[in-house]
Amino acid sequence: NPGGLAVDAQGNIYVADFEFHRVWKVSPDGSISLFAGGGDDDATLPALAASIADSNGLAFDAHGNLFFTDFGGHRIRRVDRNGYVETVAGTGSARGSDDLTGGDGGHPLQARMIAPQVLIFDRHGNLLFIDAVEGVGVVRLITPGADGVIDGSADERITTVAGHLRPRTEADRGAADGCAATQAVFVGARGIALDAVGNLYVADWMDHRIRVVLPGSDGVLNGQPDELIYTVVGNGIEASAGDGGLANRASVREPNKIAFGPDGDLYINEPTGRAIRRVDAETGVITTWATDVAASSFLLDPYGNFFSTSGRQILRIDASTGSRDVIAGTGEPGCAVGRSHAASRTTA
Repeated sequence: NPGGLAVDAQGNIYVADFEFHRVWKVSPDGSISLFAGGGDDDATLPALAASIADSNGLAFDAHGNLFFTDFGGHRIRRVDRNGYVETVAGTGSARGSDDLTGGDGGHPLQARMIAPQVLIFDRHGNLLFIDAVEGVGVVRLITPGADGVIDGSADERITTVAGHLRPRTEADRGAADGCAATQAVFVGARGIALDAVGNLYVADWMDHRIRVVLPGSDGVLNGQPDELIYTVVGNGIEASAGDGGLANRASVREPNKIAFGPDGDLYINEPTGRAIRRVDAETGVITTWATDVAASSFLLDPYGNFFSTSGRQILRIDASTGSRDVIAGTGEPGCAVGRSHAASRTTA
């Protein structure tokens, strides 16, 4: 059950294996090796000796540290450049519906969260993620301390930048557009992405919309009242319709993952229809970019090549030719060990 994807500066792809509680590394030569997981639960351990509870989100910071969500452990952890795993956020206890703040304003290691998912770093070194509390989800942000690295330093802080903990029946369904992002109530936030200038996009899959949070006067997302939210994709109707027209007038169906390509286009996963749709950065027009793609997570590399986890495999779509290849995984459940070839090159 492969989940989140990340790529490093050398072109290695990392995949979170949700069901087997591991992180795998797929090298450009096609070989695969175990990178983290499969061991004991402790504060600081070598990556291969650490226990991971259902990771589904991965991201690299600017210093080469790999961060991952410990979904079932209600924490965020990182593998540092020396190969050690340590917890950087979360107490390990699940956040409840009566916990309105989750520890906002305090240290990340004292914060409470539930089932964290989807990690992304902004250009200032802040880490954003979805706290899936109560199923509605809010977007939270971890700010590094004076050393500029999220590593558990005493001066790190956590806060909510989008969403507000209320029952799903009180979701605003676009009515909070033009208001502070922290006043919005999502139906079910499941995906986040940042564009080139630092605007935050949130995929609200159960409301069939994608919304954007604009930084305030200080130019940085940090939960201030002048950070406003707007709908940019979807009209709230559950359908895959409107191709060739403006994205904010079109319908999208259960958009659960989003990502930007190197040209600034926004790519949207519609899992129910097994489709990837694209919003042109220049025109705002939406089209169906690919069909028969059941992505649980995806990314685009700096060259525009598309990678997705789908059906216990990793699929690659070439940016220039559109050809499809399975680059890792046999499609069968199981847990390989050691180092081997990731997959036989087959056309998907």
